[in-house]
Amino acid sequence: MQTRNQPQQTVIRQMLLSSSQVPTLPLNVKAPLKWSGGKAALVNDLVLMLPDKIKNTYFPCCGAGSMFFEMKRRDLFSGKAFLTDKNDNLVNFFRVLRDHPWELVSMLDLRHARYGGGGRAIFDLAVDELHSDQSTDLQRAASFWIYNKTASFSAVSKEIRRNAYSDVFATEKDISRQAIRYLLTFGKMLEGTVIENECYTQTFRRALLDGTNSFTFIDPPYFEVGDGLYEPEDKEKPKDGFDFAKFSRACERLLGEHNLMVTLDANESSLEKLNFMKQYRHSVFYRGTKKYEDEQVAINYLPKFWEATTGMLNWEDISPDWAA
Repeated sequence: MQTRNQPQQTVIRQMLLSSSQVPTLPLNVKAPLKWSGGKAALVNDLVLMLPDKIKNTYFPCCGAGSMFFEMKRRDLFSGKAFLTDKNDNLVNFFRVLRDHPWELVSMLDLRHARYGGGGRAIFDLAVDELHSDQSTDLQRAASFWIYNKTASFSAVSKEIRRNAYSDVFATEKDISRQAIRYLLTFGKMLEGTVIENECYTQTFRRALLDGTNSFTFIDPPYFEVGDGLYEPEDKEKPKDGFDFAKFSRACERLLGEHNLMVTLDANESSLEKLNFMKQYRHSVFYRGTKKYEDEQVAINYLPKFWEATTGMLNWEDISPDWAA
């Protein structure tokens, strides 16, 4: 049955998709997704502390990729980029966004025309398709984007579940036609990027072979909630915890061989795990919890003007004595 608005919606959709122009991202749009502990609010500060010259870049545990997209937007590296993560749906989304951005936008636009910019119906469809083994990669990518936009902050990096729906995020603003259109720009930025489903240790090995002209940024699960981020919905399933001792050893192997930046919470246990690096503490406001928390940024190199930059950013130097 055709409604009165369907012809108009079809015309609008055709107008949107017939234009070859990729929209310019507003400065406050940092990534195509939201993510638990994401760095969208911090990347403007973090990029000021990068190494002077960067060839290839590596982003293990990439999450929404805010740091990658900001470095790409500012043309801060000259070689290849590697985005890696162990989240199957996330990796599939980025691959489809890189390889088939127009098809993804077209599918999302059709769903927007049918269901509107948010609500339970479009969320339930997304959950059904993400759970179905009959869904195509394109359908899974579209559904993952919708799920990400309509689920709570705490749920987006965990297993797909129906009780993750959030009225706060399932709004016209979060799934607007303009937000869908911005995916074309993010897809353009991903061209030529290597996207792999792999553990951070595998990505570290790639980086180690690349030498000191390249750079790795990693934002691992935070120490106090690391296990919680990997808590399965089915309590009978084994929990996939994060081994911070192993992570510490992996970071230490990169010393002197590769440029590394790590963001992690700034509690005592976390600070001890990276006490072989230059460490800074600063306060971060998290949208999900609406609270300020202390976070550390650890680096194994010194960028130009680092003292002036950290002073401007109001970062506290908490490095061990040898690194002060």
